[in-house]
Amino acid sequence: MPRMAADFHPQKKEVPIGLSFGRKAWRRFCRDRLAVAGALFIILLISLAASAPLIVRHITHHPPYQQHMMDTIRIDGKPVEVVDDDGLPVGPNRIFLLGADLTGRDVFSRIIYGARVSLLVAILATGVSLLIGLVWGTVAAFYGGIVDTVLSRIMELMMAFPILLLAIALASAMQSSSLVVVILIIGFVNWTYVGRIVRGQVLSLRRREFVEAARALGAGDGHIMFRVILPNLVAPLIVYGTLAVAGNILFETALSFLGLGVQPPTPSWGNMIREGMAYYNVTWWITGFPGLFILLTVLAFNLMGDGLRDALDPHASRRR
Repeated sequence: MPRMAADFHPQKKEVPIGLSFGRKAWRRFCRDRLAVAGALFIILLISLAASAPLIVRHITHHPPYQQHMMDTIRIDGKPVEVVDDDGLPVGPNRIFLLGADLTGRDVFSRIIYGARVSLLVAILATGVSLLIGLVWGTVAAFYGGIVDTVLSRIMELMMAFPILLLAIALASAMQSSSLVVVILIIGFVNWTYVGRIVRGQVLSLRRREFVEAARALGAGDGHIMFRVILPNLVAPLIVYGTLAVAGNILFETALSFLGLGVQPPTPSWGNMIREGMAYYNVTWWITGFPGLFILLTVLAFNLMGDGLRDALDPHASRRR
């Protein structure tokens, strides 16, 4: 019997079962070295982003907005212009660890500050899409009939639109690229996928014995949907959310690259790549390092998501 049935049968001890499942899932996750490596990278990246002001103050000594176009630094005892007369910035060195950009700003400082923006947008946008899709899919599947038909057709209509073009249209119509607007746009165009997942899960759960038991005890529709059925959706939602964060990082990068996402001078990985594209063949570090961080971050979230999917699979313990 699923765990939430304990709400209506308090004499049954469900806690030890839940703890046992958690320990088994944790052991399965830890055995997946790639998933653990992805999780460790994400923890490291979040730590870098959270401590960005301290890193800038004590290590790089170059705030992300500070320009050094007219400055001269010494490398191996020789004076070198941060941005030379041809407008080309200095590459990676011991003072500018990942080089400087076209206006003499420190690329490493901007990358770790950009990580804060990119991660914040991706995580909150994923939360918005999960919330909308969870409510929409649960209501559609639970009530069925005409309600399910109408809500499902709306989801299918939304999914028929290319999400990038829809996001571009929304961003252009709103004429604003603040963080809140970007988060809402990305969350709004992506909710249909989680809505379909939740609908399918609720369709299989609504006829289960523990739901019928809750209904027989007089529980209302809201209680059944969000207190009885919802806890059984936690595992697939965690897996989907982890994978969706990776996709939303790419989505935010695409919008910022097109000039419709986070706007300069606020650093994000997407607008950093956009700013360096004009001279990517000679100043490769301006686009190369943000692109590398995007690649590693998306890969890490995907690896962790795959590991969580295997660890939370209720049939995994029977196979191993």
